[in-house]
Amino acid sequence: MKRKKTTSHAVKSRPVKTWNLAFFTNWLVGSEAWMLVFVRVSLGLIFLWFGVGELWQPYQWSGYVPFVSPDSIYAVVLVLLHGGVLWVLATALILGVASRTAALLGAGVMLQILVVLAVGNGLSDTVVRDFGVFCLTLVILSTPPTRPLLDS
Repeated sequence: MKRKKTTSHAVKSRPVKTWNLAFFTNWLVGSEAWMLVFVRVSLGLIFLWFGVGELWQPYQWSGYVPFVSPDSIYAVVLVLLHGGVLWVLATALILGVASRTAALLGAGVMLQILVVLAVGNGLSDTVVRDFGVFCLTLVILSTPPTRPLLDS
């Protein structure tokens, strides 16, 4: 018994969709203002995270205060003040109220943190992370004010 030879039917192929580079670059150029808002709000969320952490559990952060014993009430008060400053900066950045001023003050806060950590502990992953956050503040300072949300 001979088998019938089966013929394959031609399968219609669909054109493969490729990424259009022009679409991608147009999207990036069109969303530039929103990217700056994303950077600003992201930095605000980072400040909020650490500020609230310092306000809720100041004893866990008191070891980072230089020149003061971690068990001292002065260390706890300084951590609470630092947490309050971070919370205010975070609120300003998230809402877009005087965001460049908040970024300037945030750059000062981050520079203080970098110096304390680098002098006290040397170069570490925490110092590198905080340097990245410091660079985010510089990005906000180097750009014109963004219009979306409440930015001034």
